[in-house]
This record gives sequence, structure tokens and C-alpha cells, in this order.
Amino acid sequence: MNNTEIFEKKMKAGKGKLIVGLILIVVCLFNELSFYMVMKGIKDDPVAFEDVEKVGEYTCVDAISVSDGFADYGTDTSTSYSAYYILDEDNFYIAGMNKSKFKEFDALIDYYTEGEEDDEMPDPVPVCGITETVPTNLRKYGVEYYNKLFPENKITYADFDANFKYFINTNRGPEEDFAISSMVAGIFLLAGAIVLGLYFRDVHKTKKTLTKYANEMDKIKMEVGSPETIYEPKARIFITNERIINVANGLEIYEFKDIVWIYPHELRQNGYTTQRSIYIVTSDTKAHLVANINTSKKNNLMFDEIYESLLLRMPDALHGYTQENKNKIKEMSKKK
Repeated sequence: MNNTEIFEKKMKAGKGKLIVGLILIVVCLFNELSFYMVMKGIKDDPVAFEDVEKVGEYTCVDAISVSDGFADYGTDTSTSYSAYYILDEDNFYIAGMNKSKFKEFDALIDYYTEGEEDDEMPDPVPVCGITETVPTNLRKYGVEYYNKLFPENKITYADFDANFKYFINTNRGPEEDFAISSMVAGIFLLAGAIVLGLYFRDVHKTKKTLTKYANEMDKIKMEVGSPETIYEPKARIFITNERIINVANGLEIYEFKDIVWIYPHELRQNGYTTQRSIYIVTSDTKAHLVANINTSKKNNLMFDEIYESLLLRMPDALHGYTQENKNKIKEMSKKK
């Protein structure tokens, strides 16, 4: 493929960023929907407590009674809880609940403490959460409080371990995993949006350049096809005898007669140069990046050749990044 053919191909904004951006967004939304459906399925079909076999399972108990809290955990209002015994139609369980969850038992507590014989019993309170292993100190407080509630039927630590292997932490639920997945999805969604934004920026830049040079495009193609024109695919730059054509991110054309300053720039990390770039400043005192190359022995030679070629074609422009050149551009800017 000759330079003219390459140039004509590069005149159209590449679809790579569009495809990558769309893939990121579609995959992100698909994964988010999948996680949501999994979470919804878990919430709609919790594991029966008697079938719980490990920590981390989502379970629900329809409680008809609750004890006072007998142990407090945490200081953060979003994660702290108190431990309570709860009762369904058949068994006792231990649940970790915050104050707002405990308040849901107000109707049942009033029924037991102030209700009349013919009062209808309020609906059970669904107590749902993630199963956790009973902490050691909760085990101690649990035995003491149980024996205080039922002095006639005291239990030992062995009894407690047999009946209360897990407790229900109502501060936790499948939403936790969904929230984490949403955060990750949000990052990828943002990345996809950024890549799409870059694609549309390139499209806009290309259209703007093509409109500006519509009457000169045949001439520019002839220049590009000249044997004197340099094309460096790694830098994605054409250097003709009259202009720089940068096709790295959309189509940009800069005529040598409009360039007032050219200088190299190096990006360093941990004391090592990782990238080398070439900037130009046009007569409107705006800076433009026209070449950006990762460093290597071969790339460094190529970079030096590109820079020297540009210097030879712009003998009247300011060369190199110096304070003197910087001040001259500042003065030029003041005159605008």
C-alpha cells in the first residue's frame, strides 16, 4: 500500500474506538443485568434456615417474637447491630438487627405486652440476611441470656453450639455483591463512555479538517504521494514538504508556514523515559501534539529522524523547549 492509499484510508476516523467503547458498554450492561437477576433470584428464593450449610447464604425467618438485645457489635450506624433471639412457629434463632429493623417488631411487642385475648396477632416479621458464624463472645452472651430467659431450661455451651451454629446478619444481603458489581460496572461504563467520546472527538476533528482543506485535498494527496514525503506508521504521521499530517487521533493537518515553535517532550517514570513526544505551536499560539512514541532503542532512532526532518523543513520556527522560546511565545500571545 503506497502513501496515498494509506492517507485515503486514514482520512476516515477508525472504527476501533467505536467498537471498543460499544463492547465495554454492552458487556457492562449485560453483566449488570445478569448480576441483578441473580440477586433478585436469591432474594425471591432464600434458603430455608434449616437447610443452611455454610456462612454467606441468604436466608429468611418469619419471626413471631423477639427478645431484648443481649450483645452490641460495631459503632458505624450502617453496619452496627445488636444480637436478639427470635422465634418462629417452631424454633429459636439468633439475628443481628439494627434499631430500625428491631422497630418492625413494635406491633408484635405491643400485642404480647398490652394486647387483649381477642386481639388478632400481627403478621410475622420477615427477618432476612446473610448467615455468619456465631462469634465467640456472642456465644458467651447468648448462653448467659438464654439461661436468664429460661432458668428452668438452661443450656450448656454444647447445647448452644448444636442449636445456634449460625446467626442471621440482617445488615447484609445479596445487595452487597450487587453493589460491588455495580461499582465495577460503573468503572467499565465510564471507560466505555470515554472511549466513545474519544471516537466522536476524532470524527469531529476529521470532519473539521476535511472541511477546512476541501479545496486543497487533491493537492495534499499529490504531496503525500511524493517520494519525498515521509510516513512513519508507529507515529502515524506524514511529513510532506509543506505540512505535517497527523492521523493518530483523527485527521489533523498543520502547514509549516503556520508553525512558530517545535519542541520535543519526554515522559519519565521512576527516572526512566517511557514516551517521547513532539509538540508544535501554531501562529495562534496553540500547542498541538503531533507525534507520540513509546521508547525503545529502535523507536528512539526513529523519533530522532522524525524530529530532525521537521527541523529541516521549518528553519524559521523556534526550535527546542527553552525559557527564551517560551517567553517569545508569551509575547506573541499578548499581541493577539
